[in-house]
Amino acid sequence: MPDALSSAEPVLIVGSGIAGLSLALMLEEAGVRSTVLSKAQTGTAGSSWYAQGGLAAAIGEDDSVEEHIADTLAVACGLARPDAVERILGASQAACRWLLRQGVEFDRNPDGGFSLGMEGGHAHRRILHCRDATGRGIINALIERVRERSERIRLLEHRVAIDLCIDSDDRARGVYTLDLQSGEVELLRGACTVLASGGISGIYAHATSVSPAHGDGIAMAARVHLPLTNMEFVQFHPSALHGAKGVLLSEALRGEGAKLCDAEGVPFMHEYHEAADLAPRDAVSRAIGRHLERTGAECAYLDVRGLDVEFSRRRFPYLWEECARYGLSPDVDLLPAIPAAHYSCGGVHVDDRGQTQIPGLYAIGETAWSGLHGANRLASNSLTECVVMALLSCHNIVLSRLSAHSGRIPEEPPFRTVRRPPDAEVVESLKARSEAVRRSVTQHLGIVRRTDDLARAVREFSAERAAFERELPDLPLCPEALELRNLLTCAELVAISAHQRRECRGLHYVEDCTDEELMPVGADTKVRLTPVDLSG
Repeated sequence: MPDALSSAEPVLIVGSGIAGLSLALMLEEAGVRSTVLSKAQTGTAGSSWYAQGGLAAAIGEDDSVEEHIADTLAVACGLARPDAVERILGASQAACRWLLRQGVEFDRNPDGGFSLGMEGGHAHRRILHCRDATGRGIINALIERVRERSERIRLLEHRVAIDLCIDSDDRARGVYTLDLQSGEVELLRGACTVLASGGISGIYAHATSVSPAHGDGIAMAARVHLPLTNMEFVQFHPSALHGAKGVLLSEALRGEGAKLCDAEGVPFMHEYHEAADLAPRDAVSRAIGRHLERTGAECAYLDVRGLDVEFSRRRFPYLWEECARYGLSPDVDLLPAIPAAHYSCGGVHVDDRGQTQIPGLYAIGETAWSGLHGANRLASNSLTECVVMALLSCHNIVLSRLSAHSGRIPEEPPFRTVRRPPDAEVVESLKARSEAVRRSVTQHLGIVRRTDDLARAVREFSAERAAFERELPDLPLCPEALELRNLLTCAELVAISAHQRRECRGLHYVEDCTDEELMPVGADTKVRLTPVDLSG
């Protein structure tokens, strides 16, 4: 029996989304115990719960894995790694079968076959979905399985990860966490540690999730000097419901004939792109941004009134439900829409099994850069990646034959704060500073970027992060301080990466870019965080 199966320490998984829960269940099937950390209630604390689209897999009779690979490479603008794309998409059918065994109920046609959706960039219908709330459907099934297997899977809710614990042998030994209920700091040790805490949508003023990711895992990895790859590529969803949190006006609506328009109901997409409302996601986002800048309007609108009401209610029940919460009816009202940060194509650099450069430390899901997405993400490939990379990481963890470690664990954690409850004034100040960072990130690192803004962003966020790290020891330990710390870290990483890329490519659109500044085709940007001198 492998040493991993008898290790006194479980595998520690930071994050309770689809990637983290899938890995916990796969490890349990292999006889390996795990501990799963969640900021709030398991499964609902991150972006997975709010994923509306689906999971891409070439399972249709007229489809093939080779065509799925070709579509992914085309959208990635020359930066996806062909070997990673082949490896991950080649296992997509196995990922689907595994999810079905966990009880996930994908939509089916009357004949019993899967109802496959069509999304931008795909040559065939290959999107498995649970109506328009696929993330919720998958998470609910996984949580039910996890709770059935509590002997080997331990759930720790209301815990915020602070920093990684690296021993004297430079091996990951766990994570320092803050218990939000008791206020206590605890080192949770693991035979190995897996970062599955999501991306960085929460560093922007508008995000597509009710609980957007603040880059916790990415920031922790950066603080132990791991390389981050292609952090500049942040995908925006073109049409989040303005004034609501976590409500998307699905691109499938435009696929069925809905139109983006102004407040008077006048369509405008034809002014910006030859494909009008069916243009690619990044082009639509840029068009809306330009239209708002040109007109001074606060938001655009989506006109869904021309769709058949019965079909619309059946195909998009979540949309109707959420619109009703905000006093809107898709068959009567124009729906206010604004682009919102959605998905990070970059992240912690990992190998083909999710292993980082630090022994015993893995990263999967949106936290990681696996080589799949390149400069732009093909719709619905992300959920596929979550499950497949969990599967590949699980195999590697089990085969690594984990055993007892001899490295010395630091007596003190690598962060310093005052251990006292924060008062209301301090909390409000930290929240206000976080909102200011988000506004600045949106201004400098948004859908359309400018060279001077990128240089300004590097200077601003580097200085702010350094200043806050020096200020941190005098602040009470609270989630608001930890959130601001991670926001500043990720903002600096995106700014540096964006400033390094002297070209327009995929999601990185620089308005004043010139041809002579182009980087070599296929070059990735890599960045490491500069340590802050705290001696003074």
